[in-house]
Amino acid sequence: MTESSNSLTLGSYLRTQREACDMTIRQVARLSGIQPSYIAELEAGKKANPSAEILQKIASVLELDTADLFAFIGVTPPKDLPSVAPYLRAKYNLTGDALAEAEQQIKRIIDKNT
Repeated sequence: MTESSNSLTLGSYLRTQREACDMTIRQVARLSGIQPSYIAELEAGKKANPSAEILQKIASVLELDTADLFAFIGVTPPKDLPSVAPYLRAKYNLTGDALAEAEQQIKRIIDKNT
């Protein structure tokens, strides 16, 4: 039995995608760091507003586009990419002069190649 697009919910979408990946709730939980009970409740429609962080973790495990999951909770991601500074700060813990220098180097490379 297939669901119509009108009855597609976040929970049913996640369950379908998880099953397509041939994964159990416990496997998704282990790989995402989310409690199995939370994932089960999410799939059952008992958790209506999961955080973006939760959805990102599940999307990563199931190799889904986060924008697709965000649409279920009414979040439209920005169309443009963020600047490189937040990434460098989060990924490499760069701050201050090191962050400014890294941004300048990246800008030079981009300018040189565009």
